[in-house]
Amino acid sequence: MRPGADRTLFWTMVVACFTAALACLGARAVDRATSGVLRDREGYMIVRVIAPEGEDGMNRAATALIGMTDIAQAQVMSAGRAAELLRTWAGAAVNQDDLPPLRLIEVTLADDAPASARSEREIVAGLADVGVTAEAIGPPADDGRVADAARLRSTSYLGAGALSAVMALIVLMAARSLAMRRRDLVTVLADLGAPRSDAGLKLSDEAGAAAFLAGAIGAAAAGAAGFFFAGFAFPDVPQSSVLTSLTAGDIAPLIAAPFAAAFAAGLGARLASEALYARASRFG
Repeated sequence: MRPGADRTLFWTMVVACFTAALACLGARAVDRATSGVLRDREGYMIVRVIAPEGEDGMNRAATALIGMTDIAQAQVMSAGRAAELLRTWAGAAVNQDDLPPLRLIEVTLADDAPASARSEREIVAGLADVGVTAEAIGPPADDGRVADAARLRSTSYLGAGALSAVMALIVLMAARSLAMRRRDLVTVLADLGAPRSDAGLKLSDEAGAAAFLAGAIGAAAAGAAGFFFAGFAFPDVPQSSVLTSLTAGDIAPLIAAPFAAAFAAGLGARLASEALYARASRFG
């Protein structure tokens, strides 16, 4: 099945592969954009020092927290920072001068630390070992930024998956239409007594090869479009930095596109061959 046999159907497969790959790249970009917000929530908590009172208790707690594995930063919270968090989390306009004396320490996990490296209970137990009574509090569950980020990421992946499924169906139907144009070959094979599987394998191989080429072209175009969009959206970021920041998950949709297209096309061609073989046998 040569691309030139029906250019319209072949380029339809190219466009479908391009659309699916670009949608997956977009979902991956959204995932990377929102992962920072979600990671900040997972790796962040506030420690309230109960005892001992005074600067000694705060200093002892901060020193102990910094010494714990996987904790990157332990910073005593200022009144200005507390007012900022209240505005972000609760939407309350608070004057920092109106706040009472704070005994709070912000704790941030290291970027490479597992999300569950330090639980709130472990923080409290570690401070108790050095004679500090405290409680650890995570960000509020109804933090609007986190909810929006999680919703946006889920929506992007669901949308990319649904669109990719539709594009795979288009490739399948295009390959089926291309295979139906080879009814003469199937008729000859049926007349010669060839097994049904031989006819299907012949058309599947031809359709799969054409779809693999279409997928490769579509993936290359999607990669170029994504690279161009990244340069347009972030003009201050060097293009070399964009390339070096790519991960295996970022390029996986481009690599998978030709193989997924070949599979869908092979299935479509096999369905067409089954119908053609049955018709040829019935009238043979």
